[in-house]
Amino acid sequence: MAPQSQQRIQAARHAYQDMLAGLIEDGIREGAFRPVDSLLATRLLLTMVTPIVFTTRPTGSPQQMMDEALGIFFRGIEA
Repeated sequence: MAPQSQQRIQAARHAYQDMLAGLIEDGIREGAFRPVDSLLATRLLLTMVTPIVFTTRPTGSPQQMMDEALGIFFRGIEA
């Protein structure tokens, strides 16, 4: 891939990471989320959900799997 294309992809990735981190920071300020490193939380979220889109062994529809993954991310696995 051409360096210019790589730079555009990286800029787009940084833009949506910053947007998600900003949403998490808003949630922290509003008391919806506990204080965490918002960029790390963003990276964890993206790392967790990306394989769901590309899985070859689905456990449900893409929407069902995404809902379950986000539920685990936001609420953990505590009883």
